[in-house]
Amino acid sequence: MTKPVTTVSEMFPREWLHPDDIRGRSPLTVTVERAQIEPRFNPRSKREEDRLIVYFYKATRHLICNKTQAFELAEATGTEVFGDWKGHQVRLSHGMAPNHKPTITIGAAPIAPAQPAAQPAEAQEETAQETAQDDEIDEIDDDAAATTLWA
Repeated sequence: MTKPVTTVSEMFPREWLHPDDIRGRSPLTVTVERAQIEPRFNPRSKREEDRLIVYFYKATRHLICNKTQAFELAEATGTEVFGDWKGHQVRLSHGMAPNHKPTITIGAAPIAPAQPAAQPAEAQEETAQETAQDDEIDEIDDDAAATTLWA
């Protein structure tokens, strides 16, 4: 048995990502599934125009990029070749455009710190001894470093 439709949004779901979709959840990290040029009807010009559409993994809505978003994606992925964006993680945030309308801003996703590889027991003992010696030296420099970083 299917769930009954109770809202206008359920009756007429949007295909395109809107700033309100990420409000309260931003920044939102997503993975690009693909990006491609597709013809879309422009109600202002009343004709079909080619637009850059970005699809994200596990997302039901897609992003029709404006010029600013396209360049933000290029910077976040490190390439202007949108065919190479597949698999890149980006961060979507709710923002405000220069015309004071809500928009979606795009940036690079934070990179997770690398996990250290397992070391043999002998290497772990040597590392522990080196760390203890380094800690003695670091204690002297910690106050100066903290003053420099937070001043």
